Amino acid sequence: MQPRVLIALAIAANAGSAIAESVFQCGLPDAVPIAARRNLTIGGQETPLGIHVLNWPSARVMSHVFAMLAAEVLGLNVVFKGPTPSSIGGVWSLGNCATLDGGVQCGQKEL
Repeated sequence: MQPRVLIALAIAANAGSAIAESVFQCGLPDAVPIAARRNLTIGGQETPLGIHVLNWPSARVMSHVFAMLAAEVLGLNVVFKGPTPSSIGGVWSLGNCATLDGGVQCGQKEL
């Protein structure tokens, strides 16, 4: 693995999702250029791939590894959501819930 990639992942583990943009520019071989990346189309609306970040170091690293692969290999625009301190918060986030504690208003609140 290239040193630039390792440094970006180490920073992600310690700094959280605020460092996300640097991970998308790691320079993997044959990476899709930033200008050529696209959004997903869901129900006729375009949206970037959302990745919910859990708030412990190994989870932050895995979120950023996935983001790097989605952006540089698959060519998708990626946004981070979270972080939350527990896995259940990530489940509620995937359900597009307005609150991450199992409250009401789950479903398509935004794209």
